[in-house]
Formats: sequence, C-alpha cells, structure tokens
Amino acid sequence: MNEPHSPSTPPSLRDQVSAAASAIQHDAQQAAAQEPPPREADRRPLAVLTLIAFAVTLWTNLDALRGRPLDEDLLIDGDVQSIEFARGVVQAHWDSTGTLPASLVDIGLGDYPFAYTATAQDFRIAARGAHGAALGYQSPTLPPRLEARR
Repeated sequence: MNEPHSPSTPPSLRDQVSAAASAIQHDAQQAAAQEPPPREADRRPLAVLTLIAFAVTLWTNLDALRGRPLDEDLLIDGDVQSIEFARGVVQAHWDSTGTLPASLVDIGLGDYPFAYTATAQDFRIAARGAHGAALGYQSPTLPPRLEARR
C-alpha cells in the first residue's frame, strides 16, 4: 500500500511537516551562528544610585533611628513607685515579725536597684544609679512591736 513516492505523486502530509521542521531548524541554527551573543547590561550605575538613595534615606531619618529621649520625669516617677513598693514590703515584714529584714534579698526584692540599711529602730531605702541618694525613703524611728519584745 505504501508505495515509494514517485515524482508525479505529492508527498504525504507527514513528510511535508518533517521537511518544514527541518528547514526551520536549519534556518534557526544559521541565524544563531550569525548573531553575536547578547551583551549584559551594566548594573553598576544602578547599584551606585541605590546605595546613594539608601544613604540619603538613613540620613534624613536619623532621629527616628535614634529613638526618643527618655523622659526624666517618668524615670523618677518609676523609681519613686518602686521605692514605695519596697517600703511597703519591708514595713509589712517588720509589722509581722517585729524585726527588720537584714537585706532586700531576704524578702524577695534582691533584683531591685536599691541600697538598703536597717537598724533596730528604722530603715532606709535609697535609689542607686542616676539619682543616687536624692531618691529614697527614711522610715520614722519606731520601737519594735510589743509581741517582739517578749
């Protein structure tokens, strides 16, 4: 049934497609051999411009990067409240036991940045750091409770 192609019979569709594909492939190979390879774009100017834009952005937002200055009044208020809390804990210990704690560590306040001194009749709590002895509490001199004297 399949007879060889004679000059008078037209080629089959399959042969025509195969011949066209071969011709296209041959033309593409010739075109690729004749064209120079594409040149890559120089990216250095873009990189320099990006670096300059980044530096300008940092410079204009320098204050935002530094953060806000600390409010001295809020720091002092926090120290005063912490001293008042420590005073209440020391006073509660004194009221319940009749003696003052030897240190703030004894009553669980060892992490607080305070200087603590105690005598038999009074105690003092002072802030350490920027405010030093300017912030503190001096208890009134009180005798120990009656139950503690027995």
